[in-house]
Amino acid sequence: MTTRLVICMAISYMISVLPLGVLYVHQALCQNNICSSEAFNMMLVTIVISSATTITHFPICFAISTQYRNTVKNFLGIKAKIELMKESKVTSSSNGT
Repeated sequence: MTTRLVICMAISYMISVLPLGVLYVHQALCQNNICSSEAFNMMLVTIVISSATTITHFPICFAISTQYRNTVKNFLGIKAKIELMKESKVTSSSNGT
């Protein structure tokens, strides 16, 4: 599941960024101002699409992939805190009986 998710996200990112790269090359090769301004306007649209893809990447991966969630928890140190809290509950309940 995680491999398919990574492949889908990589493909969607490439699809959103490829037109931007083509427009950069087109703008560099274009000599007149009309052509350059049209390319600039199209670049704004592709930047918005690319930004939307980038912004949605983390929440989608976090919601779908357990491995991704575990990696984020380990990175932030949340998993260790949760395990310590569970251990303290088990210890306090066993001491109380």
